[in-house]
Amino acid sequence: MKKLMMIAIITGLVTSNAYAINASFRKQLEKSGCTQVTEANGTCDINKTKAQNKKSKSEGTQKISNK
Repeated sequence: MKKLMMIAIITGLVTSNAYAINASFRKQLEKSGCTQVTEANGTCDINKTKAQNKKSKSEGTQKISNK
């Protein structure tokens, strides 16, 4: 019985969900319109709103096309 209980506990621990990001970071990503990839590569700022990020992205592409 103890072995069965230990197997059940270990299985529960191994199969439990692992969350990669916490709730506050997820909320910042949703507010900013960023993804983890765009935030990590620097093309999106999680401290700005979706509108601000969209505007800075469009300004960045205009600067590149004007060169």
